[in-house]
Amino acid sequence: MAIASTASDLRFSASHSGRTELFTLPCTSATLADLQHQLLELFDVEPSAQKILLQKGKKLQLRDPTALISTLLPPNTSTTTTPLKLLLIGPTSTSLTSLLTSQSLRQQKHSAYLHHAAHPHAPVRNTTDAAALSEKERWRFGVLRPFGGEVPCFEERRRMLERLSEDRAVRDLMERHKFVVGVLTELHPITQPTLLGLNKNAGEEISLRLLTDDLTGTRSYAEVRKVLCHELAHNRIGPHDDSFKTLNSLLNREVLTFEAKHGLSVGSTSLVPEPWEPEGPDYRSTTSHVLGEKEKVEEWGGPLRWGEEEEVEMRRERVRMAAEGRLKREKEAGRR
Repeated sequence: MAIASTASDLRFSASHSGRTELFTLPCTSATLADLQHQLLELFDVEPSAQKILLQKGKKLQLRDPTALISTLLPPNTSTTTTPLKLLLIGPTSTSLTSLLTSQSLRQQKHSAYLHHAAHPHAPVRNTTDAAALSEKERWRFGVLRPFGGEVPCFEERRRMLERLSEDRAVRDLMERHKFVVGVLTELHPITQPTLLGLNKNAGEEISLRLLTDDLTGTRSYAEVRKVLCHELAHNRIGPHDDSFKTLNSLLNREVLTFEAKHGLSVGSTSLVPEPWEPEGPDYRSTTSHVLGEKEKVEEWGGPLRWGEEEEVEMRRERVRMAAEGRLKREKEAGRR
């Protein structure tokens, strides 16, 4: 569209991200603020984020918004006949908002990692007098240890651990098979992105992934409980051989049988008897569950470096896709 102008107009040709726009401003009254507002209207770049370059790379001074544009231009600059070319540099409001949101999430993840690294779990010693406990009270979880309040969703995570420890079907399972667990705690999606569950030394400590990948909530209770059954089976059997798979399936069936007998349910997922099994070569349970040996899980070394976080995101995406595929198969089995 043609731009009407007069002899007293300043004519400009502004470019930003490969797009060029022509516009005019009054020669005698236009201020720097007028120019910046015009650029905001044309390119959606806020004045505070604008950097304006003139011909030959000279930078336009943006200190005083009330300054007349004519006083800021180089001497002998004529804009009444030939438009003055401007190069606008700066992020659009939309991209800036997206960038700030991304930085906020990454900072949240980094803060959660720093807290986890600064508060390692202390070794657990069995100081309980088993003879003083009733037979039924022996077969349960000793200590519940959620991450602290610096990690997102503290109350949801704490309640989920309490619910797992008081789950009547799980309690019946532990009493039936005489399972004892010293500590029930969490796995972090950032520091251990490929794991959903971990059993140290045949029940000394069981860790479960409670947080979702984006740290905005918790995973479904039914799926977490399936992983718990899997890890309880490692109290008895270390390697993922046929004996382990048989026991894992038995534990899942016994949980469902108990719920059906007592009219309990944790949702439609619990009606599918298929046990949870790790998928993919990245799952390291073979070394994590060897009976009588100290855990051999890879440690996260040093501060979190954002270049490495992208690789973590890729591995976590593979785990998520595998989990979605398993859930889809469970739903199809339920419809049959």
